[in-house]
Amino acid sequence: MEKKQGAVKQIVSSNCVLISGPINNETGVPMTKFLTLQGIQAPEFSLTDKENPKQEPFGFLAREFLRKQVLGQQIEFTIEHKIKDQNDKVIGRIFKNGQDIGELQLREGLAQLRQQGKPSQEYENAQNLAKQNGKGIWSKREELVKYNKIDLKDVKPKQYTQCFVEDVQGLFVFYAYIPELQGLVKCSYGEVFMPTSVSQVLQNRAKWTIQELILQQEVTLTVQGQDEKFQSLRVDIKKKDLDVKKELVSLGYFRLSPNAFQLNHDQKRYNELKETQSQAEIKLIGIWKDAP
Repeated sequence: MEKKQGAVKQIVSSNCVLISGPINNETGVPMTKFLTLQGIQAPEFSLTDKENPKQEPFGFLAREFLRKQVLGQQIEFTIEHKIKDQNDKVIGRIFKNGQDIGELQLREGLAQLRQQGKPSQEYENAQNLAKQNGKGIWSKREELVKYNKIDLKDVKPKQYTQCFVEDVQGLFVFYAYIPELQGLVKCSYGEVFMPTSVSQVLQNRAKWTIQELILQQEVTLTVQGQDEKFQSLRVDIKKKDLDVKKELVSLGYFRLSPNAFQLNHDQKRYNELKETQSQAEIKLIGIWKDAP
């Protein structure tokens, strides 16, 4: 089977990833495919329904293992089957440095063989080894990460570390897991916005950049208050030393809202973002070129 090359952009579930390829000139973003790993079934962990997330024992660990192995990595993959009438969804295998990722999951006890079809000898051996060693789902313990439902009014304005961005929705809203609260919270950027008159191509590029920067990444959140427009927490967000909001302003994707200072009441922060915005405006990039 021919091996293709791509990069893993997102971990959709414990055995499904989103792979990105070359840039599509019409949309301004890379072409993508959802790939489900062939021959294995991993414990489910899904946050599609934010109110009632699906959580099976070892589901979180299985997804985390897959994330640490391939997210943001250049990989090789094979397409074994195409899903009928779904051009962007396929079933196949993923390889990193020659290692079959599905086989790795089986060996760690974070997946099991599907009952349909005859598995390869390598896959059978990997599962048998995990059973013999009592790893993961074959162990006697139960591992289940619980997500509490959080009332935004109970979240104190302060800095929260080691948060994890679970989902990005559009340009301004994302969901993050805050370990200190043991819950998933809806967040927004607050005092910045993108004019509605900009082109769809620029909007697509901005969404892609935001996902590249924070989706399924560990971040530090500084909660400033509540955002009534989005029914969310208004936050500053940093990934290691990168100030994400400032970065998006510098790229010309966001500009300060007219009431930015009233929202934050932080003169130093306001001046910092204002200066960053001025530099983007001078360079005529992003919204300053597209819709000044």
